[in-house]
Amino acid sequence: MSKQRRDELLREIDELHLAIDLQQSALSPIRLLPLEILARIFWFATPSGMSVEYSDIRAPWNVGGVCKYWRDVVYSTPSLWTTISIDWNANIALDQKRSPYPERLSKFLELSGSQPVSITPSNYPHVAWGPPAEAPNRQAWLSSYRLLEEAALTRWSGSIRASFLSQFRKFHSNSTQTLPAITRLNGVDDQFFADLTMEGNIKLRLPALSHVVFQDVWNIRSELDSEYRRTVYQHANSFLKEHSRTLRTLEFRGTHSLAAFAFMAKSPSSNAILRRVDKLVIRHQSRPDAVSIPSDELRVLGRTVHRATVPSVSHLTIINPPLHVAACLRRMAIPTLKTLELVIAPTKVSEEVVAPTLLDFFEASDCRRNLESLFLS
Repeated sequence: MSKQRRDELLREIDELHLAIDLQQSALSPIRLLPLEILARIFWFATPSGMSVEYSDIRAPWNVGGVCKYWRDVVYSTPSLWTTISIDWNANIALDQKRSPYPERLSKFLELSGSQPVSITPSNYPHVAWGPPAEAPNRQAWLSSYRLLEEAALTRWSGSIRASFLSQFRKFHSNSTQTLPAITRLNGVDDQFFADLTMEGNIKLRLPALSHVVFQDVWNIRSELDSEYRRTVYQHANSFLKEHSRTLRTLEFRGTHSLAAFAFMAKSPSSNAILRRVDKLVIRHQSRPDAVSIPSDELRVLGRTVHRATVPSVSHLTIINPPLHVAACLRRMAIPTLKTLELVIAPTKVSEEVVAPTLLDFFEASDCRRNLESLFLS
């Protein structure tokens, strides 16, 4: 080998060493951080969660491609895999042969270890019913549902929808099921009680439950028999009473939200249900321009009605058209009230009906000494 060629090779080797040193110098400050600190940075910096757009270039999977140390940190840090977001609206999600969900969901649950997991599906396909043509899709969803179901019975934490729990009747009839980490139950309607309690004979225990959102439980179709209506009401009240020890927020949504509260307040178990509730939300949901309210609620205006004394509520929110707001205020007295928020939907009905009713409410509640804030919009 000529001296000139040898000098060229030595120069190339020096340049390669320099490039390696520069790269390591650039990476070292963060690459060589202690595992706990690096994992914490990843937790804040990466949008965790699984979605149908998953690929190797999405976090947290792609973070492990930087270097072996990062990869070891990512795959050994359960907290990076505890938030799971699922979009069932995508066609591939329910494709029996091509759906990636069972494998990905299983991987997330495996990597999350024994950590509590927060799972947010956009909705839930039904595994228990539907036309025969949808059977393959339901079958594809079934394996993912069973994985989620197992998580719900062990470490699914935070919020869960009632429509998911309704499907327990297919696999757990005549049993008691405990969901230890669920704190919020959304979308509780009459179908929830019909599926679980009346058909499946399933008793649910949610020892950490603090927030329940009812969705038109009291707006049962008129063509259904009154016995069904009474049974649903009884199960709804029993469910609330059984979880009253931990219940802190109670929310009624729908077109008959006031009727829901009125019925519950008249229940013999109302004191037990409401004794620890700190926040009450009554939210009317209908067309933005709607001005009518159910006749039984309209009759509350213009006559004296029984006020339900709510024993412990500190925060009351009512999101309704003016007549609804007035009818709600006439239904209750809250001596412990600290915060009142009234969001009055714009309608053709004069909002003047609210002001005198609000004054009567304050007088009946005798809450002026406790009241800290009043929000009107």
